[in-house]
Amino acid sequence: MRGFSLGTLSFILLFLAEIATYVVVIDAWGFGAALGIGFGSLMLGFLVLAKLGRNMGEVFAGAGGRIVQLSFNGLFSGGLLIAGAILLILPGFLTDFIGLLLIGASWGLKLLPARFSPVSSPIREANDGITDLRPEEWSSNRNSQP
Repeated sequence: MRGFSLGTLSFILLFLAEIATYVVVIDAWGFGAALGIGFGSLMLGFLVLAKLGRNMGEVFAGAGGRIVQLSFNGLFSGGLLIAGAILLILPGFLTDFIGLLLIGASWGLKLLPARFSPVSSPIREANDGITDLRPEEWSSNRNSQP
């Protein structure tokens, strides 16, 4: 029989820590409060994911077929936001706390609408023997003589 991997052991320890945290929270605040906090974190996670999805959709729709260039900070911040929202959706107070930390770090970097910026592909002006054509200049007729 194979031994446990580090990932499996980490998952088991997280599961046991989540159960212990539930017991402590229920003992301190009661079952209703623990259930309310869990439901609130679930809704917050879905709201964060929905807002990020709406913002991305608006940017891509407003790009009008142009290339959307994402900065490293935008990608990093968006990744933190997605990871934090997923941790909020998962049941458990430890994952909720880690998720809130990640979302706070993400919002500390930049606000949501500034993460994405549409750009157009530049047309080369150099005389290097290559001619870039705009999409309206493209032609599928390859047999015509210039």
